[in-house]
Amino acid sequence: MARYQTEPELLGRKLASVAHLDWMKGSEPLRMFGAASAFSDLIGTRISADIMAAAKAFSHLELPKLALVDARLLLDAAGLVLPHWPRPRLLSRAPKSDIVFVSG
Repeated sequence: MARYQTEPELLGRKLASVAHLDWMKGSEPLRMFGAASAFSDLIGTRISADIMAAAKAFSHLELPKLALVDARLLLDAAGLVLPHWPRPRLLSRAPKSDIVFVSG
């Protein structure tokens, strides 16, 4: 991911939203933030071999050991925004009645 970098001014603007958090003071979250930011910048360009190489490199990075909400905040601030978190949904009576239980 070292060859893919966000320009410093843009990186500073992105980082401003999470820089005050205690967990961002470590080197691991900062390294992941830089990589996520660079990857999000590439996604905004045309599909190319660079995007594929960056996606492969990014997928091999280890997410810092953060709470789930903090990991999401880090990736959102870096520009890798998910439209929504998958949420467990309780089944209403109608879907429950469609469930078939198979006994062993």
